[in-house]
Amino acid sequence: MENVMRLSSSSQAGVTCILLHDSIGVGEDRPTHQPVEESARLRTIPGMNLLRPTDANEVEGGYEIATSRGCVPTIMFVA
Repeated sequence: MENVMRLSSSSQAGVTCILLHDSIGVGEDRPTHQPVEESARLRTIPGMNLLRPTDANEVEGGYEIATSRGCVPTIMFVA
């Protein structure tokens, strides 16, 4: 997945990815199956817009930001 994110960032593709279950306390998969390091690793990609909304209003606002930025790829972490 990280390679796809890097490619979309370097080619300035206006891709919006919504990632779920990024927190250790979310989901039925138990703590050993949660990708808690994903956000730290994806933050190292230059030109990538990362959003972590905390409630429904911020999810809506984040989606508006992601769709209005045109050629800037966006990752939204929703727990």
